[in-house]
Amino acid sequence: MMREDGLVKIRALSVLLAAGMVLALSGCGDRDPAVTPAAAPQSPTAPAVASSAPPSATPSVTLVSPTPTDLQGNVVDMSCEDKDHADHDLTISPGADGRPDFSAAWPLKLVSCDLSDDFFGDEAVVKPVTAVEKAVLTEYKKLGYDEDDDDIGFFYTECALNDSSDVFAEPGFTLSSQQTPGMIATLLLCPNHPLAAQWRSALQRGQRETMLLEDGRVFGAGTYRVGKDIRPGTYVARDVQGCYWERQNRNGEIIDNNFVNGATRVQVTIRSSDYGFHTSGCGTWRPA
Repeated sequence: MMREDGLVKIRALSVLLAAGMVLALSGCGDRDPAVTPAAAPQSPTAPAVASSAPPSATPSVTLVSPTPTDLQGNVVDMSCEDKDHADHDLTISPGADGRPDFSAAWPLKLVSCDLSDDFFGDEAVVKPVTAVEKAVLTEYKKLGYDEDDDDIGFFYTECALNDSSDVFAEPGFTLSSQQTPGMIATLLLCPNHPLAAQWRSALQRGQRETMLLEDGRVFGAGTYRVGKDIRPGTYVARDVQGCYWERQNRNGEIIDNNFVNGATRVQVTIRSSDYGFHTSGCGTWRPA
């Protein structure tokens, strides 16, 4: 599931990955006497409020029930290749449940597929006919591409694949909000795919990540107003290099701070009485 321009279109953008093991703890509790303003620059003014808005909520997958007319859906021809570079020509037709039947494709362990050429020698276009296909198009439109583009052929080729190296199926993979519509569209078309359970897990992790972002409990570099932009609590950042943080009062003065040259884990507790929190070089802070 990792090729071609269509893949770049659907799956580009940021990937949020779970971090590794816990080895060291830095930057919590009382101020370290070794940390001085010279090593960690102080902010002389009141903190500015972070302006970047969190991404919109990630929807869940609600399967569409096929109707009797869906048995008259698209018949799609495609040319595919397996991991050993052997070629396979496939025809995907509606199954007994009204959804496209990809069951003959999955045992082939296909790693790439293209729609077969039409009568004019151009790659065929798949227009949505059934209720399921129209639901796929609805999700596709959420990606924000050409509003006049109603070709869902890409999702037919995606559903035919069964690639063990699919990054979306890797343990801990988290879908971004931008990647979510493409994954939902794929799951609508082939909910029984051999990798569907892993895909849904990646989608669920993405949903949780979005909730934490919107709730101000996941954040990166910047200066934040406590209680408005971010929530009080205990947070950790992992695998940091040159990580600096500081808790600030209403006048922008430092309550506590720390600078960590490098560590696998840094922890800080932001109190409800803090006015601002500034961080740089620490990557992403998440609830401990």
